[in-house]
Amino acid sequence: MKVNFRKFKESEETPRSTKNWMKLSDGNNRIRIMSDTAVLAKHWGDYKGVCVGRKNGCPGCLENDLPKAKYVAWVIDRGDAQIKLLEMANSVMRAIGEMQEDPEWTFEEVPMPYDLNVKKSGEGLETRYQVLGSPRREPVTEPEYEEYSGLDSTEKIVQALKDRKIKELGGGNNPK
Repeated sequence: MKVNFRKFKESEETPRSTKNWMKLSDGNNRIRIMSDTAVLAKHWGDYKGVCVGRKNGCPGCLENDLPKAKYVAWVIDRGDAQIKLLEMANSVMRAIGEMQEDPEWTFEEVPMPYDLNVKKSGEGLETRYQVLGSPRREPVTEPEYEEYSGLDSTEKIVQALKDRKIKELGGGNNPK
């Protein structure tokens, strides 16, 4: 599937595939990106969570806290060889987009043709990421691809997260 990481700019029923999320740990996190990304808007003020919009009663929007974009993708966590969802920060997406434009690292499709090492340091607002590509271009294995191909799209998962939050908030019937 063709993908463009250069596009970066400053249901009631939960899909079967939302239970396995990867959390980046301090230090090295080796991954292979398997899918395109879906944007997930989140608040980080008094209300920390998925943004569903003011009209749906989003607590963050009602506090006039602007949401920040995160990017959700399917990845292979090379630490345990499991396929997981990863929520990526803007700086990680920017670095991947820059790699995609570099003649030495360019790619047009997912799964990406090489692994990445996302080095994380710091906490909270001081969190920093460095993204490095593996020089070895190796295809994913057939079992890895088969496991991934049976999963819900990231767009469907993000929509399910929003739908669940709207339901928690009473169905989105906000008079404000």
